Amino acid sequence: MHFHCRSPSYLDMALPPVSSWVFRLPRHKLEQPSAQSRRLLKELAYSDPFYVNFRLIYNQLKYLSMFGLITLSGLDGSGKSTQINLLREYLKSKDKTFYYFHAVEFSIANICRRRTSTGEKSVIKANWLQIQLRKIALLIDIFRFRRLMKKLKVDYIISDRYFYDSVVNIKYLLDIRCPNRRHRMSRLFAERFIPKPDFTFFIRVSPEKIMQRERKPDQGLEYLVAKEKLYERKIKDWEMIVVDGERDKEEVFQEILKLSFRNIPKA
Repeated sequence: MHFHCRSPSYLDMALPPVSSWVFRLPRHKLEQPSAQSRRLLKELAYSDPFYVNFRLIYNQLKYLSMFGLITLSGLDGSGKSTQINLLREYLKSKDKTFYYFHAVEFSIANICRRRTSTGEKSVIKANWLQIQLRKIALLIDIFRFRRLMKKLKVDYIISDRYFYDSVVNIKYLLDIRCPNRRHRMSRLFAERFIPKPDFTFFIRVSPEKIMQRERKPDQGLEYLVAKEKLYERKIKDWEMIVVDGERDKEEVFQEILKLSFRNIPKA
């Protein structure tokens, strides 16, 4: 059997290793390639089987998300849904395609609960088995979301609550059941599989301020204080961008807009 070999071309030698530039760039700093660009890259990558560098680049670009994943987290009643609605209207005005994601509504645990119960009572206590089932459901939801991401063909995914909020909810239930155990600083197994967003915003509003609002959560002040502490422990780990949510909703929105959509051309 004979193999045809050739010396590397100037293209091969001019291209640096893929990992030296593709993998080290945050996704929000990569200019999203158009469908035509991706098609041309594919043709170039496979037109000559010896252009290994081009082929590797194309294979890796296939798995880079071709959209921006923007998530909003925070305490119940902090204004997440209000900001998401403003984001939706903004993207529509810019003719950008997007997918609205709600982590709680997406959860299989929530879907099952809606089918089996008639009330909308908030869960603030759970036994050991219920907590373990929530952990399993979270892991399943993460992989369901990963599968969804591969199918979507949009410019942005905007998430009202995210899996980070689900982790905080489980941590809260663990604290209520076992307040003396040292599990507060440990990570849930499912956390390592959560897709990293391009922008993760934490809308910070004090529990006291939330309870003064017209639409306040039914869990009470003590619940909000406990969850606030859990969020504060995770802000650095999850690389959250903290936004002061006690200002006017338009001011909050403009700050989120400035950080997230700086590259969208003005109308």
